[in-house]
Amino acid sequence: MSVTASTILPDVINTSSPMDANSSSSELGHPAAPAGCLLLLTQDFVPWDNPHNLIGMEFARLVSRAKACYILPVLFLVGFPTNCINMAVFYRQGLKERVSLCLFALSFADLVYGFISTLLYGDQFIAQFTGAQVRFGPLFTFIIRHRLNVLYGFAWASMFMSAVIASDRCFCILYPFRSKSFLSARATAAIIVTAFVVILGGYVIVLFRYDTICVYNPITNATTIEVSQTSEFYRENKELVNQMDNVVYGVVTVGIFISVVTVATTITAVKLRQVATWREGTSSCTTSAREVALTRMLVSASVLFVVCYSPKFLFGFVCVFIPEMNAGRKFHNTFLMCTSLIEIMSAINSSVNFFIYYRLGSRYREVFWEMFRREKKSANSLIKSNMDTTNSAVD
Repeated sequence: MSVTASTILPDVINTSSPMDANSSSSELGHPAAPAGCLLLLTQDFVPWDNPHNLIGMEFARLVSRAKACYILPVLFLVGFPTNCINMAVFYRQGLKERVSLCLFALSFADLVYGFISTLLYGDQFIAQFTGAQVRFGPLFTFIIRHRLNVLYGFAWASMFMSAVIASDRCFCILYPFRSKSFLSARATAAIIVTAFVVILGGYVIVLFRYDTICVYNPITNATTIEVSQTSEFYRENKELVNQMDNVVYGVVTVGIFISVVTVATTITAVKLRQVATWREGTSSCTTSAREVALTRMLVSASVLFVVCYSPKFLFGFVCVFIPEMNAGRKFHNTFLMCTSLIEIMSAINSSVNFFIYYRLGSRYREVFWEMFRREKKSANSLIKSNMDTTNSAVD
């Protein structure tokens, strides 16, 4: 199991091969077990107690709890409203402009990703106020059973949009006269929609690896809902699903997006410095100050993207070549902690772009304040109209 799906499924029971040393032995049928529940018989191997673990389970769980109960909710409170503001600003700028359309799509992808990544841990967040012991609560179970976690695939959609934006800005600054007519907004929208469908469609294959099961433990007399690799689709297409999970979404797509953003941003930054030098020495430079400000804004967002997603790529690469760096294996604790940190970094990238846009984007600031001035003016006009109506009624 790679870093892709396991960032949202930290502890998975593998009952597809009951004789596997990493799996729990289980069977149906026990007088005290609820109907349809698997009976947990033995646990010959407890991954979090493996002496080869680089860190202890308590520390790994502490990091996971901090992520689920504190860090992700705070980032959601920042990211959700700011991404809504971003979408409103870029919409007002005009989606017929290619750059505004791309930034609008990026904000939408970040909005959905931030929402689902926080919702997946909603049970744990609520449990800290109720005192309940929750591993997979009813909200998480509902999301997994109905495959709503396909929305988690918007993390890759966000990466795709970052790569598109970095490439577009690089092309614009290299070929300023050809860039505007190179690709229309309508064609860009078609590419974005197609890419989103393909990315989410491929991620569905990964999600069908898992299912929820009822497990009864006769020792503790407890019944729990667990997430396991027991789906019929996974058993019939194991190799395909593993390759999609471990290689395609774990390494290849992330590596491609990071490489594109890195190369395009480096070229753009070098060209931007040249443009700044030319502007100081001549008045005939074809690149306006607003274009330079926009480029600086997008370069900064690209740098943030590379910093936040490089650990995900490196860790996915490690997981492919070191099989024991996975959930339920030798380095279970290290794997669990690293996936938590990686998800935190992804959430940061999806939550703070507003501050980059506002700080470095002169046009963004103009539209932002113009939008709020219009809202204030509309509110004042409405109040005045109501007062005039009231006065007329009194007279």
